[in-house]
Amino acid sequence: MPTKVSRIGPRFYARTRSVVEKQSPNQTQQHVWVDPFKKPPHPKPNFRVLIRPAVFTLVVIVAGNYAAEAFVNLRTSELSTRAQRQSETAWIIWPMVGINVAVFILWRVFPSLVHRIGGLLIPYAPTPSQLIVNTFSHQEIWHLVFNQIAFYSFGSLVCDTVGREYFISLYLSAACVSSLASVSATQYFVSRGIYHPSQLTKASLGASGVVYALLTISAILYPDSGVGLLLLPVSFPIKYIVPSLCIFDTVGILSRWSRFDHVAHVCPPVLNAE
Repeated sequence: MPTKVSRIGPRFYARTRSVVEKQSPNQTQQHVWVDPFKKPPHPKPNFRVLIRPAVFTLVVIVAGNYAAEAFVNLRTSELSTRAQRQSETAWIIWPMVGINVAVFILWRVFPSLVHRIGGLLIPYAPTPSQLIVNTFSHQEIWHLVFNQIAFYSFGSLVCDTVGREYFISLYLSAACVSSLASVSATQYFVSRGIYHPSQLTKASLGASGVVYALLTISAILYPDSGVGLLLLPVSFPIKYIVPSLCIFDTVGILSRWSRFDHVAHVCPPVLNAE
């Protein structure tokens, strides 16, 4: 006895062996058997899903900059010593690191909750919350550790230079821009046949896009500063690190590497360069 099918959007999907009724020109009803173990077809590119994220990104950039200026004007006293500025920076950087760690723990305790609040950036169905929340989201410990070490290093430098108000605005703007660039590029590449449609269902997450933005700003402000690499006793000028990483990610895009979200990586340096 076939079970009743459940309708999801314009298509019918069956949980078990079932029948779908379709209309045809010659028949009033046609019985079509649906295989419950067969994967549904891949979604098709749809640029209309980018409208809300794009509007949200524009609002975050404009409102964030306006709010930063307003809060700076509300300051009752200026930070006169470097120790005061470093203390203020620590009160911004460490809570943000703590949020990343908390989301990492939530992935192991309440993964459905993280999904619901936007912990994954999904190219075929991006939402405004995904643009920001996914930059605080990590599922693997090495990903979390590497990103937080880089975030602490470059984030502290940038926050110490521009101040906490502009730093928070910068973080949110970089998160939205890098995430929007990622899903937009995936939609475009799939529509042009460069990527397989399955790429639309591959979600991404992590603070790498924001870290790249902070790295680029650090290179602009302090181009001759040295950057040390993990497990290597040498350092390199930061002004050479940024273009090297951009070349690597550009090769990754052209070669269709799927391990990392190369578009989200390369977009912030390009925008900062302009």
